[in-house]
Amino acid sequence: MLLACASFLLLWGYGRRPSRSHVSVEFEEGARYERRMVGDALVHELRLRLERFEVVVSRPDLARARGPEGGHGFPARTVREFARSERVFAAINANFFHPFHSNAPWDFSPRAGETSWPIGDVISGGVSYGTVVTDADEPWPAACFDRTGVAFALRCPAGTVHAVAGQTWLVQEGAAVPHRSDAVAPRTALGVDGEGRVVLVVVDGRQPLYSPGLTLDALASHLATRNLVDAINLDGGGSSVLVVEGAVWSAPIHTRLPMRMRPVAVQLGFRAR
Repeated sequence: MLLACASFLLLWGYGRRPSRSHVSVEFEEGARYERRMVGDALVHELRLRLERFEVVVSRPDLARARGPEGGHGFPARTVREFARSERVFAAINANFFHPFHSNAPWDFSPRAGETSWPIGDVISGGVSYGTVVTDADEPWPAACFDRTGVAFALRCPAGTVHAVAGQTWLVQEGAAVPHRSDAVAPRTALGVDGEGRVVLVVVDGRQPLYSPGLTLDALASHLATRNLVDAINLDGGGSSVLVVEGAVWSAPIHTRLPMRMRPVAVQLGFRAR
């Protein structure tokens, strides 16, 4: 019975994945989506003009216990749940978080509604909710949104209204940042291009014969060729997903099941003005 259920879920997921063909879509809201192959990996890219959108970052439940570093507890939920609840045009997963494990389709954490604590800066509505990174020599890089644009920095400046943090730089001042890791995986990246547009990037991965993913070096090199000025690496793996107009536009994979979304701590959304 369990084998039959697993087989059904796999086939159901395989049938719902986006095509690997090149696609480009212009939205009247002021956004442009493009899907392309980068080597063997399927990459989704959404560019948004910030003057046409309001930034939305998830908020914690202040009644929940604080984490070991003093950060506020966030109720875990999928990016699609967040996008539909907040009625945003587009959304992606954001910060890394803890605790976390993913051992089997029935053995993973956090589940929807469980408490999770983000790593790095989280600012929503001008209030900081993030945790302190205790295993690094310096803060993780963050995307810091004010009321007119976005800046990428290790410490968000005064006047930052919204912010999310990534683990490492991918692009700085137009140049790809080298990395030592050879791990091939699903990825989520956030950047800004030469025209000042916010760029959301999701790489599908861990799906043989469809999209294995990219290394950090390969992703950084690709983003530099796509005219990104700055970009950071957000949480990846089974967390990576792009939601547009309430629908999943990428091919997430969680607990080895394609098109299954992982509940995550922090989501970043863009609501049309």
